[in-house]
Amino acid sequence: MEYLGILLDPETNDLKVKNGHLQIGETMYQNLAVIIEAHQGEFKQFPTLGVGLDQYLGENETNNSALKHAIRENAKYDNVKITALQIAETGEINIKAE
Repeated sequence: MEYLGILLDPETNDLKVKNGHLQIGETMYQNLAVIIEAHQGEFKQFPTLGVGLDQYLGENETNNSALKHAIRENAKYDNVKITALQIAETGEINIKAE
């Protein structure tokens, strides 16, 4: 499935504009990033959507399992199937999805 939508600037989270036009492109990973950063209740139409990444920052390996579970469950809201999910010791999250 292709996820086309309005792109966000990854550094500022503002709408990505080029020559006065909104940029359209693949948004699956962009949407996942927004869902992972958001807390439950931030999407009024879907109040249970959101991982709340900052709640997991600096936590131990046990909470990494909880974070992985939360990411996988929340990805389902966007009809995304995560095929690989790794959290590095540095906190970097690597996701492969379809």
